Amino acid sequence: MKSNNPGSEKSKYKWMGLGTNVLMKNLTYVFFLAFLGVVFIFNSHYAENNLRKTNELERKIRELKWEYMSLKSDVMQKSTRSEIGKNLKGYEDLDNQKMPQKIEVSKS
Repeated sequence: MKSNNPGSEKSKYKWMGLGTNVLMKNLTYVFFLAFLGVVFIFNSHYAENNLRKTNELERKIRELKWEYMSLKSDVMQKSTRSEIGKNLKGYEDLDNQKMPQKIEVSKS
């Protein structure tokens, strides 16, 4: 007669209703699930690292864009006729009071 005593030899190796032979039979499946878990963890770390790098590069691009706009504004302001006239004292051709002259060429 079989005894259903929890301390018997058969129930000694059961874990949540699974015997050792069931676990051994499905060991490849367990390893496959563990491998998928490792791949999932690696993928999430890789994605977070790429997101951090992307955010850092976007911040640098914004800073460089502001620097470019500032330098462009300075160049545009310094290249106006009045600013060039201030920097080139002694040249009467660039006087602010004179208007530009139109040159006409005859068609002969």
